Amino acid sequence: MTEPVAALWIRVGQQLTALPATGWALAVGVLATITASLWWKPTHLSSRWSSARWFVGGVVVCLAVAHAWSLRWIADDAFISFRYARNLVEGHGLVFNPGERVEGYTNFLWTVLLAGAYAIGIPFGLSAIAFGLLSVVAVLWLTTRLSQLLSPYHHRPLIPVAALLLASNYVFATFGTSGMETLFATALVLLSLERAIQKSYFQAGTAGVCAMMAHPDHAIFFFALAVAIGLGRPSRTTIVRFALPFVLFFLPYFLVRWRYYDSLLPNTFYAKSADESYFTQGQVYVLISAVSAGIIGWLPLALTGLHTQRSRLFGRFLFIALPPYTLYLLKIGGDFMLGRLLVPWLPLFAISADFAARYLFAKQRRLCATIGLTLAATSALPLRILHPAEKFFHIADERTFYPVETIHPLRIDSPYSTWADQLISTFGEGSHGPLTAIGSIGIVAFQTRYPMLDVFGLTDIEIARQPIVQRGRPGHEKLASPSLLLDRGVLLTDRNVFPPEYASWTEVYPGFIPLHSLAYRTDLVTAIRKTTNSSFTDVPSRIERYEPPADDPYRVACDLWFFETYYFAHQSPQARRQFIHRLLKNGKLSPNTAAFFELSDHDEPRGWSRSLTIDFAQVDKRSWLRSGTAFDAFPTDGPILGQTRVSGHSGPLVNSFTSAQGDGALGMLQSPSFRLDGEVITLRVGGGKDATRLRAVLVVDGDEVMTATGCDSEILGRRVWDIAKFRGKSARLVVEDRSADGWGHILLDEFALWRSGS
Repeated sequence: MTEPVAALWIRVGQQLTALPATGWALAVGVLATITASLWWKPTHLSSRWSSARWFVGGVVVCLAVAHAWSLRWIADDAFISFRYARNLVEGHGLVFNPGERVEGYTNFLWTVLLAGAYAIGIPFGLSAIAFGLLSVVAVLWLTTRLSQLLSPYHHRPLIPVAALLLASNYVFATFGTSGMETLFATALVLLSLERAIQKSYFQAGTAGVCAMMAHPDHAIFFFALAVAIGLGRPSRTTIVRFALPFVLFFLPYFLVRWRYYDSLLPNTFYAKSADESYFTQGQVYVLISAVSAGIIGWLPLALTGLHTQRSRLFGRFLFIALPPYTLYLLKIGGDFMLGRLLVPWLPLFAISADFAARYLFAKQRRLCATIGLTLAATSALPLRILHPAEKFFHIADERTFYPVETIHPLRIDSPYSTWADQLISTFGEGSHGPLTAIGSIGIVAFQTRYPMLDVFGLTDIEIARQPIVQRGRPGHEKLASPSLLLDRGVLLTDRNVFPPEYASWTEVYPGFIPLHSLAYRTDLVTAIRKTTNSSFTDVPSRIERYEPPADDPYRVACDLWFFETYYFAHQSPQARRQFIHRLLKNGKLSPNTAAFFELSDHDEPRGWSRSLTIDFAQVDKRSWLRSGTAFDAFPTDGPILGQTRVSGHSGPLVNSFTSAQGDGALGMLQSPSFRLDGEVITLRVGGGKDATRLRAVLVVDGDEVMTATGCDSEILGRRVWDIAKFRGKSARLVVEDRSADGWGHILLDEFALWRSGS
């Protein structure tokens, strides 16, 4: 915590010293306006005074809307909701990919609202920004309304203090056009509170339920308000009226969505690991966001107002709601978007500060009020703690990543928009496009309409439920493994799936932005070839020119695995046979090994039969010798905590990775002896590539005669050993892990001994 605190205050100091005079003038102007409004009290109230207040309030609202408009942007995450809404209107259901019921959103009411607008012909860019700006107006009106309801004093200042504090606040204005539900849900929380203070409890409960349906975290505010009402000794009728909307609206909604998605909680709950604690990052998030939002300056007045309101419903609500909500933010690690989860705080703190200022002026403690207002006005200083497009301790000012270029047609000034354009120009638009897996899926998925896999798991059940290997940026800690992407049939991705030495083989450029293909398919290549400014690796030509390195048999084994997985598995059998026959002709393979390599991984060559198969699903563990701490789960019949998904095996396998030590586990595993009744051994090997420390060894009469190692991949690949000259001898299989480095583990499965009919 020390490092981020120090870095934060250094940033604040740098911003203050570099702040232009106009920045200071803005804060001074806000302070002077508020202070003058509170100092000046008319001798009598009149209709003109009331009209003037309405006029000034309108000016403040216009300034707030203009502030939000000047920062206009739409988050990549908002496009996820847009895609859900569009699929709903088009008859696919409330899904991200048609046919896949995954709740990859947490803003049901907002998404349905956008869907309704789209259904009547309003484009998403227009509706999202319009609803966002209307939410700005609603929050300001409700903030002013609550400030007036709370004040026991007849004097209402010309300037709505709380509204002006919000209008000049950068974080508040930022989420006015984000395309997200943030301010919409905040407005519903305020409406619920306002209705409760006005004793319209059914309406209060309805607004609170709507807030929960717009953002599930706001259940904290709903139940806090329920407790606050309960502490006021309400009648039974009051309790029933407030609780009735929960029974009438929320419970049916919850049960229907549970049945529809077959999940008690949204998929995002698991993707963001909300069930785990991440207090270290939560503290950083709350501090950086609070400083950026100016809440620190509001605190003296806000706490004073809270203290004076402690016996009233508003004060009870804040006392009950803020501690659990703050604890919740700390526990989950906050968010990656600067200030987003603190937005509900802003109007509540502003109202409390507004009340405190009026209270102090009424009590003739104007100096204290002026000092408090001076501190509060610092929130208007245009400090930008986070630099544009920067990730500062896992937090980013997302507005700077996704500014709006045009609203209609909707265009975001982002590489992802260009990316989507290039994909569409290459493969066309629609669900027939290639299955694509990327990290920021919103814009690309919305524009292309392709089937899409979110590598961080927001819209994927399996990825979302993976355990976290290492804490990092909230919401971006779970990552689709190469094995999963291959098994799902993904064709394009923004990350390299194969070991680094093969990155140049898989790169494709459908335009200027690089992607990686996971399979060299003719239709994919044909589409790319037809596109201007596109490029790809001519894999057939490279394979035709391929010469196995004579001094590195382990590299050759990995090359053959890669060629099979990436290229030959998607070509005609003739292509593989021609390649293998060339290697055989050049003496790079023996006739026995060529007989297996000329077929796909799981085909059996004619004239060959198995004389021995080691089935790790039924192996007698007592007959195997194990030493060290590795292989403690031998045979491994499921995922090991901390290890990414393993593929390329059938059933239980040998795995030296352990949940306790990970790659640090060392050890050896030795099979019972067996007779080499055949000429060829096939096996599948994965894990790290280190032929001296991570290896499967065939030991014959005490001599190591064959060795295999992995390829720095959790995808097991076939190895073929020609052991004809050892036929009839006794042998053992030894699997060793003597590496504690990264990729310091070995995987093995499908060990078989083959004999030829001839």
